[in-house]
Amino acid sequence: MATTLGNGVVDYNTAAAEAKKKLVQNQLKINNDPGYVASEQQRALQVIAQRQAQGLDTSGQQKYLTQQLGYKAPAANTAAASTPTAATTSSPKSNAQQGSDYMSQMAAIAQRQATPFSYDPNSDPAYQAALTRAKANIADGTAQTEAELNRRGLLNSTITSDRSAEIGAQEMGNVETTVLPQLMQQAYQKYIDNLNQQQQQFSNLGTVANSYLGEDQRAIDNTNTTAGLTGNLPGGEQAQQLYSQLLNLKQQAEAKGITAADRSKLSNQADGIRAMLSTMGVDISKLGANTNSVTAGQITPTIRTLAGQNQDLAAQNQTFNQATQTRQLDTADKQYGEQFEYQKARDAITDQQWKKSFDEDYRRYGLDYALQEQQNRISAQNANTSQASASSSITGNTFNRYLDIWKATGTAPSGLEAYGVEAGSPWYEGAQSIEEGGLTINQVVDNIKSIYQEPIVKKELDTWGKMIETDTGKTKITSDPTQRKKMFDNVVDSGLGNNETLQALNSLGFTKAEIQKFYDEGIQSSGE
Repeated sequence: MATTLGNGVVDYNTAAAEAKKKLVQNQLKINNDPGYVASEQQRALQVIAQRQAQGLDTSGQQKYLTQQLGYKAPAANTAAASTPTAATTSSPKSNAQQGSDYMSQMAAIAQRQATPFSYDPNSDPAYQAALTRAKANIADGTAQTEAELNRRGLLNSTITSDRSAEIGAQEMGNVETTVLPQLMQQAYQKYIDNLNQQQQQFSNLGTVANSYLGEDQRAIDNTNTTAGLTGNLPGGEQAQQLYSQLLNLKQQAEAKGITAADRSKLSNQADGIRAMLSTMGVDISKLGANTNSVTAGQITPTIRTLAGQNQDLAAQNQTFNQATQTRQLDTADKQYGEQFEYQKARDAITDQQWKKSFDEDYRRYGLDYALQEQQNRISAQNANTSQASASSSITGNTFNRYLDIWKATGTAPSGLEAYGVEAGSPWYEGAQSIEEGGLTINQVVDNIKSIYQEPIVKKELDTWGKMIETDTGKTKITSDPTQRKKMFDNVVDSGLGNNETLQALNSLGFTKAEIQKFYDEGIQSSGE
């Protein structure tokens, strides 16, 4: 049973040398290793429990446990609470609690009084052994000296005492000047090694404490990372409880034999729970009354984050934009169809007018006159067509010349604005594919408007009566005379017919006076 007695029953004053050495080593561990203290407390509690079960005295173990190991029994309402007993199983500590415990141990270590270095050669077995060897050497040396001097008949002379003193001084001097400094250095090195070990243990405690304290934060970070990727946060404990209640209500409502009244009552309760979940931010779109308990049981209650809401909004905007583009395409197709039908109607009206003129000429002047007049009208129309073709050819030549300049210099000249090319634009691959002519009035007007814009500013007086201008963020067609002359030139040079050119200029806000003025000055871009 000697193994169950524990360290507390050994008396240092009466212990053997080997036992004293072990007691000193044990006390050093108690002073410097919190982990060892904790394990030793548990061992001592087990020893006490074993001895109590056997009816043996435990006063020595309890003294060792409370005084040397610093154990404090947990508070209790019974008288036996003050007596240390074996440790009982308790609920596991949280990461924060365990981290806090390690930090408390570190604080206790940091507050301990530092032990300065000291060395007592009289308590050092190595020093005592060196003294013993020196004394033995002195005795041997003295004996040899006396024997030699006795052989010479000089035993009782002063030579004997001098030689003996010399041997003693030599041996003791070696102990004091050589052995003792070495032993002191070894003791100091052990002291430094012990301090380093304590510091390393202290650092290890900090590492473990930080690991426990950071574990909860890592869990939070992982949750936030998942939420950032999915847009959902797991519902809290309260949300989970409400979700479980909702599933239970669904299962009751789906039970066989339930009456309509009972089902309605359960449905009302479920609506209340869904309202509470929605208020907490939980997505209930898949937990509605139209979802059975099996499907709802596969849903994890989550809270939609702001990032998730932004994702939803972006998806809605994309759907809206796609629908808008579809409507715009449908509208464009409809407008094209209407324009085509209108052009057909105009052509039909033109043919009908010719028919009426022919009929009237035949009625009034006869067939020959009617045929001649019809031929005259056809010739006039052909002449107009030729003139338009010539104008278009001139415009096409001008366009090609501008395009060649653009390609050669790498910079677009003025005159291509009607084609959506602003002066100074760099040449790019595919510019050659821009088709000269063929522009509609709307295309010319839109291209010119996109280039010749100026901001709309609001003028008002400030507090000191000074006139200030504020940009409204809106734009309008330029009113600068120089720029408007360029606009005029670009429209006239766009290849539209005369009537279409006037219509485009009117759409761009040109007055009759401006048109006449610019016409009289000559079209600068064509040089005519």
